Amino acid sequence: MTDSWLLENLHVKSQKNYDNVGFLAPFSIRNECSALTPLSREDANSLNNELEQVRQNVSVQSIFGNNLLICLVMFVPILGPIFGL
Repeated sequence: MTDSWLLENLHVKSQKNYDNVGFLAPFSIRNECSALTPLSREDANSLNNELEQVRQNVSVQSIFGNNLLICLVMFVPILGPIFGL
């Protein structure tokens, strides 16, 4: 292993890290802004009530059925893999 090989590979790895940071930065900024946005007590209670209603309507069987349906559709030739994307 030579020094030039090591320097070349370090440059490639650091470039990949910059690419990852550039891709993730907008999502991180959006999440931070969302976390710092204050909610009124009424809005928080409304969101909590909606979440509880969703939890009551979702069961293990509905999740399994949904995943099974998607899996079966993906077995259709040509159109299935496109649907899966």
